[in-house]
Amino acid sequence: MHTKKKLFNCLRTQSEWENFFLKVDMNACGMIVKDLDWSVIMSIVMGYRCGKFIIPDLDRCETVQDKIDWINTYNDSKRKFKISD
Repeated sequence: MHTKKKLFNCLRTQSEWENFFLKVDMNACGMIVKDLDWSVIMSIVMGYRCGKFIIPDLDRCETVQDKIDWINTYNDSKRKFKISD
């Protein structure tokens, strides 16, 4: 928990506290997440590919590029989803 404390100067909002405890929880289970938004997008895509999630809008996309573009509309990460992902 002490190393995670260095990631934040001051926790003022509910969102900042939630992110802090999420990072602490991930550390406890051995996950290393450098970009939370990217991890969320990748988790959703992996779940979709495995059939864990049904995403009708993604199913309606006709091409791979359409799917990539759709995913990136919901991607808040600085990294953009691309075909190799």
